Amino acid sequence: MTTTQIQYFLLSAQLLNFTAAADRLYVAQPTLSRQISLLEEEVGAKLFERRNNVVSLTPAGELLAKGLTCVYSEINTILKNLRSFSDKDGGSLSFGLLEDQVLDDMLTRSFRELARKRPHADINISRHGAKGLFGGLMDGSLDVVFMLVYDDVAFADFSHMPIFRDLAHIAILRDHPAASRDTITLAESLRMAKDLPLIIMSLDAFPHPMRHALLQPFQPLSDGFPGTPGIKSVSSFSSIPLLVEAGLGFAFVNSSNILARDPKIKLIPVTDGEYMSPGLLWRTGNTNPALGDFLSIVKRLKPISGSP
Repeated sequence: MTTTQIQYFLLSAQLLNFTAAADRLYVAQPTLSRQISLLEEEVGAKLFERRNNVVSLTPAGELLAKGLTCVYSEINTILKNLRSFSDKDGGSLSFGLLEDQVLDDMLTRSFRELARKRPHADINISRHGAKGLFGGLMDGSLDVVFMLVYDDVAFADFSHMPIFRDLAHIAILRDHPAASRDTITLAESLRMAKDLPLIIMSLDAFPHPMRHALLQPFQPLSDGFPGTPGIKSVSSFSSIPLLVEAGLGFAFVNSSNILARDPKIKLIPVTDGEYMSPGLLWRTGNTNPALGDFLSIVKRLKPISGSP
């Protein structure tokens, strides 16, 4: 079993779509399928079930995916840490950002300070969907991610650091009549959906371990979302800002959302909504020295409370 086969298998198990996995890996689909077949021959079990163009994991595939996810992550972490230890002012840090979020001033200062402390470090910052962030942490391709975290939510094998507490806001075009308001309630927001669609993320866009945490601010509304008139469900975070900018709906966001920097958009606090806590999430067992330095810097620079 090669590291290439492990990588191909885990991504295929995550996406359950061989075409999408091959595209992500920049290989031809026959190449991917061949590696999966060789892996199935080696382990002596069928790993994927293919029926009516639908791919699913067999029980053997689920067992292997569960075991290899931890192993592959540990291997990547060990190799990354070895590179960091061999170069005290270098190493690497891979940072993932939820695709509709922006880096606030505190995080940019943290990156610059890390670069000064480790002038030869390879610092990578990339945008992902919620599943991509979680998958990156699980397979070790990401050291730390910026997303919504909560003090009362326990992620197995994960640690988190809230950066600030933030009221939920609605994001709406400034030329909409509701944009004249300075605040709004949750009930008033829903009534707006009768005339202008409320754009939300589909549950399918979130990995199962994250769904409760990411949807917690809107839990009072979630029971009424499926099939509700005036609610538009999308599968990509990046779609929401585009639809709001086009005047095709409004959305619930936090103040570090990319829409907060759009002069055409107004963010209105939802006074009786749940607080949102953007912050950092990382694997507890990740001993990458560059990650340790970065977290120490963030902890020192982050605001004590309130919005950024």
